[in-house]
Amino acid sequence: MVWAFSGNMLVIFSYHPPARLLPEAYAIALQARGLQTNAPYCYEARISHERFAGGEWVFKFQPNPDSPLRTVVYVAMNSTNTVVEDYVGDRLITNSLPSSNFPPLPPCTKDFGVIEFTEGTPQHFGLDDNKSCSMSAKHVASYISINLFIETTNAAGKVMELAGPGITISPGRHCDIVFGDVLISLTPKWKMP
Repeated sequence: MVWAFSGNMLVIFSYHPPARLLPEAYAIALQARGLQTNAPYCYEARISHERFAGGEWVFKFQPNPDSPLRTVVYVAMNSTNTVVEDYVGDRLITNSLPSSNFPPLPPCTKDFGVIEFTEGTPQHFGLDDNKSCSMSAKHVASYISINLFIETTNAAGKVMELAGPGITISPGRHCDIVFGDVLISLTPKWKMP
């Protein structure tokens, strides 16, 4: 199952998953725009076949709901090519050529493989020199509900903990979690006693 959002509506795709999953495509779109956060916010994400032969993700960004300025980013499914278009109202003001001169993933990308969780026991992992993450899990019916926290240490040595996204998933199913400039890949499962 693949999900996307359009305005205030969550859209679920239950057919074959796309070649590039939403979290990775979204990270590429942010990099193509030179953004580290979702500001201007992304108000639409969808799959299309307008630009690239294998299809693409389309992300629409806008500084605020009332602004006539918007940016559309097309992220190819089968390559790191992107097209970025800036609009005022419906008038195209800039259009980049397909580009692949940026890294395909966020600067802090970690694939932890299979992680065995025990309910109530957090897991801790280093991400890079000044970042680490901790994850805790609990049973929710036949699923695993995972909460993610990112800890950063600034130059003065102060540690800040940021609550990240939560995800509920079937045990043994691979997932990607994007939080700011961090992409974490993992396959959660329950640790057997």
